[in-house]
Amino acid sequence: NPQNADTFYKAGLCHEKLQRYDRAAEAFLQATLLDSTNSLYFARLGQSYFQTRKFAASIDAYQKAASLDEDNPVLLFNIGLAWAQMDSTRKAIDALNRAASAHHPEKIAYIYNQIGALHFNKKRYRSARTAYRKALQFDPSNAEAQFYLALADEQLKNFKTAIEGYKRFLGLTSGDADQH
Repeated sequence: NPQNADTFYKAGLCHEKLQRYDRAAEAFLQATLLDSTNSLYFARLGQSYFQTRKFAASIDAYQKAASLDEDNPVLLFNIGLAWAQMDSTRKAIDALNRAASAHHPEKIAYIYNQIGALHFNKKRYRSARTAYRKALQFDPSNAEAQFYLALADEQLKNFKTAIEGYKRFLGLTSGDADQH
């Protein structure tokens, strides 16, 4: 049946695979119009809008998906990324913090890493350091968080702490903390 929401959804997936994101968005939109209760349709619509740099529309679609699937931290994370693309750092960090508090430990370190990156890019090194430390609490083997934590310490002129952080990074990536 060509008027079936699932058929439009599958067509959208095909367009995504072919990197035709405008056409994917049209198909996903049709799916949402035929079935407004499926969070996956809205999530894919949000992703297609994100790919075409329509970030406000992306946020709207992700928020609708999140209202239908409240336990999904990935949707909140994607909302945060879209806000970051719109240079709304505060809203991005709020969304990422909500995603981190959704009690999915396997994703929390990654989310705090992203919060750290947002702060770091805005030269808010103390806030970045706090976020990277939280990432390392949830995943002590997170080499990226360790590297940027050391870099933030260096920017804050905490040179001794930065050197120790760089050594920890080397230990995580090569198994040899004494490498030069």
